[in-house]
Amino acid sequence: QVGDNDSGRFLQFPACAAEPDQLRADDLLELEARGSGRRLRPDPTESAVYRDTGRFLFRSPSVYLLIVAGPKGQSGRGGHAHNDILAYELSVRGCDLIVDPGTFVYTGSPTERNRFRSIANHSTLHWPGIEPCSLDRGLFSLQEEGRLEVEDCVLDESCDAFVGVYRYAGHFHRREVRLWKATEKVEVMDRCSTSGAVLTFVCAPGIEPVIDGDSCRIGEATF
Repeated sequence: QVGDNDSGRFLQFPACAAEPDQLRADDLLELEARGSGRRLRPDPTESAVYRDTGRFLFRSPSVYLLIVAGPKGQSGRGGHAHNDILAYELSVRGCDLIVDPGTFVYTGSPTERNRFRSIANHSTLHWPGIEPCSLDRGLFSLQEEGRLEVEDCVLDESCDAFVGVYRYAGHFHRREVRLWKATEKVEVMDRCSTSGAVLTFVCAPGIEPVIDGDSCRIGEATF
């Protein structure tokens, strides 16, 4: 789940049909024809990088780690985007631990729509009261106001590594992520420009974090 993940489709039916059995399903048949071709089935343990969309996927036999670091989409308008730059999702042995909370609602509640788009609702670092991109331009507009730089991304047999820096509103957040293949250990290291930052973890439903001193256990993961 990244942003709204809007995958809706419009299917057209003739409005002049007098009887239900006269409805034509040309669009449905065309959709089925397009979807009946050969589909790629990637190795579930193989990492992948999609630079144009800013999706960095690190995988091992037990770990699934998705890092979000890309453009807002829609030629910069960001109609379905969220303030989620440098956030990540983590799944271990098929169990979701750190997640994107999704969208919840489009227009029924502008307050809740913006809460789910807010940086505070994603697993990243933020300063309370500061949004990287304004939520006040409309429910379907989130134009980029910050500057993202992916400094490094390497996929290797021993270790996958990502380094990104996000600068906005006079602040910066630098995040390094590594997945060590042999031990399946994940490292996430954060640096930021000023004090007062808050580090957020959004847990999957039913997953309760356990804090013990300076460590935090979320499911099978220890932070």
